[in-house]
Amino acid sequence: MWRYVGMRAGQTGIVLVCASVAVFLLVRALPGDPALVYAGTNASTAQIAAIRKEMGLNTPLTSQYVIWARHLLQGNLGLSYQNDYPVARLLAQRLPATAQLAFAALGLAMTLSLPLGMIAALSKNSLGDYLIISLSGLGLATPTFWFGIVSILTFSITLNWLPASGYTPVFPVSVSFFRHLALPALTLAVPVAGALTRFVRSAVLEVLRQNFVRTGRSKGLSRMRLLRRHVLSNVLITLGTVVGLYLGSLLGGVVVIEAVFAWPGIGSLLLAAITNRDYAVIQGGLLVLVVIFSLVNVTTDMMYAVFDPRIRLGGQPRGGLG
Repeated sequence: MWRYVGMRAGQTGIVLVCASVAVFLLVRALPGDPALVYAGTNASTAQIAAIRKEMGLNTPLTSQYVIWARHLLQGNLGLSYQNDYPVARLLAQRLPATAQLAFAALGLAMTLSLPLGMIAALSKNSLGDYLIISLSGLGLATPTFWFGIVSILTFSITLNWLPASGYTPVFPVSVSFFRHLALPALTLAVPVAGALTRFVRSAVLEVLRQNFVRTGRSKGLSRMRLLRRHVLSNVLITLGTVVGLYLGSLLGGVVVIEAVFAWPGIGSLLLAAITNRDYAVIQGGLLVLVVIFSLVNVTTDMMYAVFDPRIRLGGQPRGGLG
């Protein structure tokens, strides 16, 4: 087990190093000069040159990366070019709102997909199965920003049920928080629910074909007991890996949703930083999202290895483990 943990930790370290290089180069490839944005349109050439020197933009890219990486290892993400505010503190202030939205969307997606996927599998090739598959495909094909705008027009403007935008802190817990959370969480959850519904359907059908299910039927186990104790437990183990992957992707998808619903998370912060060419905030925000995505994947792999020893044993069952 510990060998597997060490291997995954080493792989994650390599991924993070490569990601830091990619983020650094990607930010530098953005059009525009952050020194010019910072100095203003009326600044002289000498003033712009002085600001570029102060920002460290006049040195080779390799030197800029080494300095940035050294600061990262010290936990220093730099200062925002716009207000000289520490980037780490900015991200720490925005991360809770993003995490709340991502976890709420994932919870809603699982709540919708698990029963729908099981119903579709248990009624395979029926009208209900075809209807659920069609709805899941529609959810996958629907652009999130379009669905968000339609949700605002429907539930906020036409029906006046929910607020169109804004944010209320989660503490103290209030109805206002859940009202503001409902539409962006639903918008994020729809494509994920579509994908998970299809996955659950396939996983349930696969488990139903296993020998231990046939054995349970032959012993006279009721259908509900067979589903609850054997089918659902096996499906949830496999589903955990996929859910971990989607949690990471949701953290990237919140950028568009936060812009649509004026949600004050990391996504809206990154959009503002891109507009203002604030390299420090862009680099820090992207790297934090990459780190979170990597940690979620590693945690998911560890949990899966605990439940299925074949993973940590290189796929070869030992001691009768199957």
